[in-house]
Amino acid sequence: MGFFKEIDMDQNDKNKDMRGADIVISIIFLILGIFILIGASQMPLTDSYGGVDSVWYVSPALMPIIIGIAIILLSISILSFALKQGGMKLLKESIAERKKDILFNESMIRMLATLIPLFWLVFVHLRMLDFCIAVALYLTFTISVFYFEDSKILKETLKFYCILMIINLLFRVTTLNIILDGFFVFTTDILATIELIVLIFYIKKKVKASDVKNDLIKKYHQALSVSLITPIAVAAIFRFALRIPMPKEGFIMNFMYLIYYAIK
Repeated sequence: MGFFKEIDMDQNDKNKDMRGADIVISIIFLILGIFILIGASQMPLTDSYGGVDSVWYVSPALMPIIIGIAIILLSISILSFALKQGGMKLLKESIAERKKDILFNESMIRMLATLIPLFWLVFVHLRMLDFCIAVALYLTFTISVFYFEDSKILKETLKFYCILMIINLLFRVTTLNIILDGFFVFTTDILATIELIVLIFYIKKKVKASDVKNDLIKKYHQALSVSLITPIAVAAIFRFALRIPMPKEGFIMNFMYLIYYAIK
């Protein structure tokens, strides 16, 4: 009985940490969702091209609006649940107990691993890369890392991912991506695809080095399939069925156009 009681206490401690962390994460996501809506509001919902008026459901602002509203609603839901579970009190207790190592505990690292890829997706990649490549980079990191539930893989992959993202940020800040695309229009997309391949093999290497690699290999292949298929499926539905343009249509989207018109 003592053994099971100890397990229950450990689980209760973890749940307390989660409720406290949920408040911080939900507020950050709420602010992020508001910023996305503000950015989307600067895009025209209706416009005129060559004398032809476009309607709201083909506006480039529609996708950011949907994403922003979804993030806000999810954040409010998580915040409401955390507050009902006494999350504010637990957050204060957690901060008081961990003043020295609060920046380095697993909860904070998991929060960073949630926010950093989302920030890069919304504010850097969707404006710079082909939609499918940008989302594939995001999902490959987030699904693989969180699906494994391995803190060691999480920390090491986050560091590697941040290195790749800093490279991309330098490309955008220095406008090197525009210069390279001037020589060949899909240069940046090709380089990002190489980054995606490198990230895939890096995660696979970490999985194989894990003590429970037999369990993680299956999860790895499942996560990778979802990460690569989902953006293509979403892009196909929104672009060719709903006629909604993607934020940036590059290498993969143009290839999909070729297939679509060849079949049609």
